[in-house]
Amino acid sequence: MAGLWSVYAVVSLLVKYTAWMSVIVHAFQKGRSLALAIVLCGPAAGSALAPPLAQILIDGYGWRTAYVALGIGWMVPTWFLALLSIRDVRLVERNCRVVNNGRRLTAGRA
Repeated sequence: MAGLWSVYAVVSLLVKYTAWMSVIVHAFQKGRSLALAIVLCGPAAGSALAPPLAQILIDGYGWRTAYVALGIGWMVPTWFLALLSIRDVRLVERNCRVVNNGRRLTAGRA
């Protein structure tokens, strides 16, 4: 049983919200504090919602189906948000230089 908790601990360390904070810091110039506040509320909201949701799913469908449903239920929005928010800043800056006739502008000033 200790091996299962060790795996859980390692996985949780890999997906901490600090990775999302780094994305937010690089993606937002205006409204950065609001975006960071939303990201920091995520773990607390997940901790508040996951146990009752898991109990409802386990009571209704059994633990195996609940396990799969919770995994898919957290994976889909995470992947969707990742695809929307992660972008290559170098590509944005390159496009800004092309649009502005070669003048050196940053993505934030364009």
